[in-house]
Amino acid sequence: MHLLIVSGKGGTGKTTLAAALAQLSGSEMVIDCDVEASNLHLLLAENDLQRQQFSGAKIAKEQANDCRRCGLCTDYCRFGAIHDGQVDSNLCEGCGVCVYVCPENHLVLTDMVTGTCVLSQTSNGLMSRAEMEPGAEGSGKLVTEIRRQGRLAVPNAQLTLLDGPPGLGCAVIASMTGCQLALVVAEASLAGLSDARRILALLKQMEVEALLCINRYDINLEASLEIEQLCDQQQIPLVGKIPHDPMVRRAQRHNQSVLEYPTSPAAQAIFALWKELRSRIAKQGGSIE
Repeated sequence: MHLLIVSGKGGTGKTTLAAALAQLSGSEMVIDCDVEASNLHLLLAENDLQRQQFSGAKIAKEQANDCRRCGLCTDYCRFGAIHDGQVDSNLCEGCGVCVYVCPENHLVLTDMVTGTCVLSQTSNGLMSRAEMEPGAEGSGKLVTEIRRQGRLAVPNAQLTLLDGPPGLGCAVIASMTGCQLALVVAEASLAGLSDARRILALLKQMEVEALLCINRYDINLEASLEIEQLCDQQQIPLVGKIPHDPMVRRAQRHNQSVLEYPTSPAAQAIFALWKELRSRIAKQGGSIE
């Protein structure tokens, strides 16, 4: 069973909730799919077991043989990345046309390191995550790779928990692929309502069953009501409403999950949410010890 936690936008509290659910579920594998800004490990104490560079793109490089300055590479490059046979790595898109037209074989495509895959041991189980290079592209490829490494590390995991990236881009789609269940964390605001609509539409297209919870529901009761109405209209189960709670911020400052303060209002709401999630997972045919 693959349970994905998504939000459609940043700042909804998705990762905070993911850390709490990782503790409650006892998930054997947790995957932080937010490869551009991985931060789940800050709340789940980790010890790196393996670090591996990932090459998700190509880039043109000059070889030692002489360039005769014919200018073909400059003429054919649509990105303005080559001048006098010298490649500007910041502009090169790795399309390979310069390699194709060069009569002297002065240029060659080489692998470009776009990130580092990290497998670590947390207080709850194994975690697979990545650190993407600044300005690098191919976040979807990197998500696919850390998911592959997660499967290799725990091939028969009963429950794999995925903390999805914000938004609706390539990395989000790569996170959704092959998941059976997704929990949408909606923020009680007009922006949260709009983004909830978009992420629910994407989940429907990807044929992933959706559930929804509202975080900090009491900061805007009118927006919360509109989100509840959206759930009714689209027949999306509303599995939880988490109140605004200063203890969440206090826990984060200490690199802890809010569950370390079990009597806090947010923790109590998350306990109730997990109870509902657990029954939904069972209905999907999943099992949790």
